[in-house]
Amino acid sequence: MKKGLREFFADPANWAELFAIYAAAALLMLIGSEWYTLAIYAAVCLAVWLYLGSRGRTASIHDFAALRRAMKKAAGSGDAMRLYRLLDEELLPDLRGRMPKRLYKYFYLGEDRARSARNLDTVGSGRLWSSVPGGYNDPFECRYTYLTEKELDGMGFPPGSKALWDRVMDMVRRHITAVCFTQNPNDMPMWAYYANEHRGFCVEYEVESAEHLYPVFYAKERLAAQALFINALNSFFNPAAPEADIGLILRHMMLLSAFKDESWRSENEIRAIFLNSSGGMGPKGRAVGCAEAGLLPVKLYIGVNCAPGDEKALEDMAGALGIACEKCSLSEDSFSVLK
Repeated sequence: MKKGLREFFADPANWAELFAIYAAAALLMLIGSEWYTLAIYAAVCLAVWLYLGSRGRTASIHDFAALRRAMKKAAGSGDAMRLYRLLDEELLPDLRGRMPKRLYKYFYLGEDRARSARNLDTVGSGRLWSSVPGGYNDPFECRYTYLTEKELDGMGFPPGSKALWDRVMDMVRRHITAVCFTQNPNDMPMWAYYANEHRGFCVEYEVESAEHLYPVFYAKERLAAQALFINALNSFFNPAAPEADIGLILRHMMLLSAFKDESWRSENEIRAIFLNSSGGMGPKGRAVGCAEAGLLPVKLYIGVNCAPGDEKALEDMAGALGIACEKCSLSEDSFSVLK
């Protein structure tokens, strides 16, 4: 409880709430309420406020006070290595304990029949497509860190070191794949963008294991990678380097896929990220079984504008998978397409 309260009091937003409580009490005083009524009101509000604080009410897998402060402290050196170590060794176990129990993924259906057929085949066979970074719509995918020639020169590295680093990172990126999920099956922009103007569909997955799941962290700035560069060189090119060190560096590089610019924050994304061997990998990624990702499909939502033929195919697919199926419709009184 003490830890929860410390985190709670450290968040300025909670102090703003406390101020609002007592501002309300002051307003009651101005309109003539008895002093003991005000005291009871303030005491009850304070007790509820402290109780919620002790339970970690401010927790959010994308952005909550304790992790935000810890990450800021780790990133204070201006280098990504400390941040990655903190995430890998300390924060991810906590984050995975706070994962939502259900995740959602939107799928395209439409005029591109080859693409539509691939999506139907992938979902219908109990799989997910895990894409390499170049397959996403953000050109900064897996490029959260940076390293410049000037920085390497200042560290005493010879000319050409930047080109070596770029080759190493390109090699690693070719073995990192990710599947993207969101937490909201009723997100209008995502229905429009990822499900082709509501012509596609959305699948709800139950989280059975969070081992491969990472919440996406939305950052304002990219981080320099000097320490990551030095550790990678030592691990990859030193014959005496323990295999465990190489695995750690690769995991830290894999975490590049868990960071995006904060302009994407509205997607509230969670990713299943994999570090793959060369076997079974195509140039654009690989198909991953739902069980491998730790997920179980449980429901299928059909877009409002889904074509009749596609709607029938989705209903048949849901029946074959043994999962629920719902046709979305426009709400009469809210911006919603789900019942």
